[in-house]
Amino acid sequence: MRHAILVLALCLPPAPAAAGSDAADPVAPEILAAGAAIFERRCSQCHGLDGVNYKGPYLNGILGRAAASVDAWDYSPALRAWGGRWTEENLRDWLTRPQAFLPDNAMNFGGFRNRTEDRDSVIAFLRASPAATGGDAERPAGGAP
Repeated sequence: MRHAILVLALCLPPAPAAAGSDAADPVAPEILAAGAAIFERRCSQCHGLDGVNYKGPYLNGILGRAAASVDAWDYSPALRAWGGRWTEENLRDWLTRPQAFLPDNAMNFGGFRNRTEDRDSVIAFLRASPAATGGDAERPAGGAP
C-alpha cells in the first residue's frame, strides 16, 4: 500500500489551492508528493485509502464525510457525539492537535503541532486524492461524498 500512495501522488494533477491559503494557483506537485510521503510515514500506519480498516478507520471519502460514519469501526464516544463533518478546516484543527480539537477521542496521535506545513501537505494530498474525496478530487471541501 505504501508504494501505491507515493505512485498515486506522483500521478495526480495539481490540486486547487487550500481554502484560506494565499495562493490562487494549484498546489505544486512537490507539495502533493510531500503530502503522500508524510501520509505514508505518519498516517498509513493506522489509516488506509483502500477501503479497509486497519488500526484506524479508512479515509476513503474523508472530505465531506460525516464523522464516525465508517461501518464496522468502533469510534470513541467523543467522536460519535461530535456529529460534525470532515471539512478541510476541521481536518486542519484535528491534525494540529486531536485532543484539543475533540477531547477524549481515541486517536493515538499527538498532532502536527510544530509542523503545520506537514499537516497542510497531507490535507493537500487528501484533497487531490480521488480515494479521499469519494472519487472527485475537484469537489469543494464540505460537499457531500
